[in-house]
Amino acid sequence: MKINGAGVIQKPVVVDLMVGETKVTGHSISSSGTSLDIAKDEAVSAALKSVNADVLVEPTFSYESKNSKTEVTVVGWPANYINFRSIKADDIPLLEAGTVQDAKIYKPAEASKKKGGSVIGIISLIVLAGVLIGLSTGQ
Repeated sequence: MKINGAGVIQKPVVVDLMVGETKVTGHSISSSGTSLDIAKDEAVSAALKSVNADVLVEPTFSYESKNSKTEVTVVGWPANYINFRSIKADDIPLLEAGTVQDAKIYKPAEASKKKGGSVIGIISLIVLAGVLIGLSTGQ
């Protein structure tokens, strides 16, 4: 998020994202009055709760409608945020080399309140990437 204003100084934060080695699945069934976005949020929340994860990486959704009800299924890689830290000079060359990769991450509002969990595999996630790139290029 970009924060602008007089006297506001942003300090970029780097965080590791520990991604599970096994995909997880979540389901939700909604009535005709429920929006598809809410049904997707409920499916992702179910998937995250089942493994105590913070976010779902590279989610894939499928839908099936029957008798005014919609069933939403999501499959993705569960992940947890770990090791929050301020940016260091050593992090900037990673941005310049292009080794930081954007991943589609789906985080419903309910799931953002959870913490903890145990999954395997670490990739770097840069929070405030636009600010970091600006720092590395001097803009």
